[in-house]
Amino acid sequence: MTQINYNIKFQIFISSPFSEKIFRDLAYATISSQGHFPMAMERQPSSTLSTESAIKQAILESQIIIFILGWKYGEENPRDPESKSFTEQEYDFARNNNKSILVFMQHRNEIEQNRAILSRNDEDYNNSEKLNKFYDKIIQDDKLNSRWSMNDTDAFVRNVSAAIATATRELERTCPEKGWFNAQSADLLQLLSPSIKNELRREIVAKANIFKRLDERCTQSVGEKKAISRTFCNYFSDYFGLNTRKFLFIESGSTTAFVAQALGERLGEKIKQISISDSYRPEMHIVTNNYLAYLHLWLRNGVPCEMFPGGPAQEPYGAVYGPLSQYGHNFEPSTSYCRQSIRQEDQAKIGSLNTQFTQLLDNKKVEANQLLMVGAISGIQISDRYNISKIENDSVIEEQIKKLKGFHVGNYFNMLFKRFMYKTKCPIVICIHAEKIDAPIEKGKCHFIFDNEYTWENFYKNYPLAFCIGYKAGDGKLERIIESMSFISFTRDTQYSENGEYQAALFTNNEFTNCVKIK
Repeated sequence: MTQINYNIKFQIFISSPFSEKIFRDLAYATISSQGHFPMAMERQPSSTLSTESAIKQAILESQIIIFILGWKYGEENPRDPESKSFTEQEYDFARNNNKSILVFMQHRNEIEQNRAILSRNDEDYNNSEKLNKFYDKIIQDDKLNSRWSMNDTDAFVRNVSAAIATATRELERTCPEKGWFNAQSADLLQLLSPSIKNELRREIVAKANIFKRLDERCTQSVGEKKAISRTFCNYFSDYFGLNTRKFLFIESGSTTAFVAQALGERLGEKIKQISISDSYRPEMHIVTNNYLAYLHLWLRNGVPCEMFPGGPAQEPYGAVYGPLSQYGHNFEPSTSYCRQSIRQEDQAKIGSLNTQFTQLLDNKKVEANQLLMVGAISGIQISDRYNISKIENDSVIEEQIKKLKGFHVGNYFNMLFKRFMYKTKCPIVICIHAEKIDAPIEKGKCHFIFDNEYTWENFYKNYPLAFCIGYKAGDGKLERIIESMSFISFTRDTQYSENGEYQAALFTNNEFTNCVKIK
C-alpha cells in the first residue's frame, strides 16, 4: 500500500508590541527551524489604514497566530472607538475568524515589576486597566499557552517549539488542505480536493475527525501493529476463506484496525477474482464495532462486513457499544479497585447484548466451532511488578491495585463491552504490542476487567485465549515476552517467523488450540 508523505507546512503570523522584539525574533527563528513559514509585519508608529488592511489579510492567510505579550499594552489605534491596541485588535480579529491561536504571556510578577517603574511620560503609563482586561480575556478564552521570563529565553523557545508542533499536528488531522504542500505531495492534493468540494464527503470527514484519540493511537507503534497484522493473517486468513463458513468479530482498537486493514487487503484480492452474481453469497461473515475497521473492510477493499451492535460511535475512539455505551446512562462511572461484581443494571445489559449476538449467529447459521474474535486491550498486568501513577495520599488505592491482575482499559463502557465479549465464550486473539505487558496503570482512569466474581485466573485458564504480540527485534524483547507468557502457562506457536525490525509472535493456551484450527 502506497504511503503518502504529507509534509504539510503552515504559515504562522507573529503579533506582539514592538517592545517584545527580542522574543518575536526568537519565535520567528523557531518557526523557521521547523520548516514552517513565519510572518511578522513591523508596525510603524503612525499605522495607516492600508497597513491595518495588510495585517488583517496576513492573519486571514495564516493558519496559526502567535501572540507574544509582555508588560506593555502596546500602541493604541486612534481610529478604534474603544482605543484598543493594535495587538488586541489583531487578537480579536484572529479569534473572530476561528484561527488557531497561541498566546505566550510574560510572568505576572515581571509584568507588575516593570509597570511599577514606568515613567509617567510613557505612553503606556495609563493603560494598566486595558492591559489587565485584555489579558483576562485571553485567559477566559483559554488561549494562554504558557508564560515566559526575560531571564529564560531557552524555556521560551522550548515552549514555542512544543506548541507549534502540537498545533500543526492538529491542523494536519482536521484541515490539512489549509497548509502548504511540496511538489511530492501532489497525490495528497488530488485526494483532498474532491472531499473539500463535495459537501456530503466533507461532512463525513468532519465527523471522523472527532475520534482524535483513535487517530493518535494509529500513529503510535505502527511497526509493531503492522507486524501483528501480518502474523495474524499468516495464521488465520486462509482459515477464513470466502467459501468457508466462518464468523469473525473484530473489536474496536487501533491495533485491531490495522488487522482489519491487512485482512481486508488479502480478502479483497480474492473477492476481485470471483464473479459476483445474484447467487453468490460469501460464506465468511465479518462483524466489527469500530467504524474505521468497517470502512477499511467494506469501502476500501470490498469485503462484506457489518456493524454490531447498533448505535452511535462513541468518542474518543469511534467504538460502538450498543446498550453498553455512555448514551442513556444516568450515572457517572468511576474506577473501583475492590469491585466484587458488575452492577446488576449493567449485567442485565450485557445479558441483553449477548442475546442479540446469539440471534445474529443463528440468523447466519454459524456454529460454535466457526467463531473467532480479534480483541484489543489497553494493558495487561501479569507479573508482580506494578507501574502505578503516583498520587499523594492514595496508598490505600495503590495497595488495592496491587491485588489485581489481568486486562485493564481506560473507559468504563469499554470494560463492560469486553465483559460481554468474554461472556460469549468465543475464542479470542488479543492483539497487543510488547509495551502493553505490565503497562503503566493510571489511578482513577484504568478500569480492570476482572473482579471477585469473574477472576483473571479463571479467565486465562479456562477461556480459549491467544495473544498476538508485536515487538521491535533485539535487546532480548522476545525473551522477556516469552517469560511473561510463561507466568500464565501460554506457549508460543512457531509455525511462522519473520526477519525484520518489527516482528510478532502468537501465544496460546490449551483451550484455544483445542477449538481453533491454526494453519
